[in-house]
Amino acid sequence: MTDLSLIRQMRDALPDLHRQVMAMEDDAFERAVAAVARSERRRRREEQPGGYMDAKLCWMPVSAECTDTVRQARPPTAAFPNAYQMACRSLAHCVELECADLDDALAVKRWAERLARELGEWEIDPSVHRSAMKLQEALESTPRMATPARRVRL
Repeated sequence: MTDLSLIRQMRDALPDLHRQVMAMEDDAFERAVAAVARSERRRRREEQPGGYMDAKLCWMPVSAECTDTVRQARPPTAAFPNAYQMACRSLAHCVELECADLDDALAVKRWAERLARELGEWEIDPSVHRSAMKLQEALESTPRMATPARRVRL
């Protein structure tokens, strides 16, 4: 199967998500991808949110991590000392850190997960697939030029 036919197949399999992702501005798409990537790194514990343990051994975020999502989370207690840390690992928090839109980030995340399932890959780069699909759409929308007829001398 060629790359173009695979891209066409992916586009047909993901009509709603595809339209939403393709309609995003490039800057909004990049911010959403960055937020999803940060959230996944934090979920896998490859990246740690900034914070410290206070005197009661409860995890507290540094000022750069204090967003609305963290402020709305339940405060840490002896029973749940990492409540703020869990909030700092959420997609909503990472969206706020990257100044992205939550709906865009959710669409990119679902789109990337679906692409990964369809392609059989564990991790994909959404930017590469989006660029390939935009190129394919541009090629399909470009009118085909008639090839000039060859002149034959007799």
